[in-house]
Amino acid sequence: AARLIPDGMASSARPLSPDKMECTITGLSKGLRYTMTIAFQNSVGWGSQSACSPPLVIRDPATAEEPTIQPLGDDCARISWVIPASTPSITHCEVFMRLAGTPVWQMFDSRLGHLVDTTQAVDSVLCP
Repeated sequence: AARLIPDGMASSARPLSPDKMECTITGLSKGLRYTMTIAFQNSVGWGSQSACSPPLVIRDPATAEEPTIQPLGDDCARISWVIPASTPSITHCEVFMRLAGTPVWQMFDSRLGHLVDTTQAVDSVLCP
């Protein structure tokens, strides 16, 4: 069977135990195309490599869709959004708010549950 590392050649990598059905590979670079393949070994030897997976490209998330804002009484509102597809998966979301037409933005703090002042820049072209 053809192997990426032929029998007799050295590799510092250790194969996974047979009870593993997944692994996490770190250190991938954004913008490059990666494909994966697997092979199994038994007491007789190594089987052939699998077909290659479809290519994976690590990218920044897509631009978020416009959020929806809904009033919930005299002094509060619900803001909702759609999470964009992303590889890798989305891990965090930041919510910013300002009084329309003013330059000062505040950020929602999920730990405190309310808006706080921020020095983080927000693209004013998106919200004139």
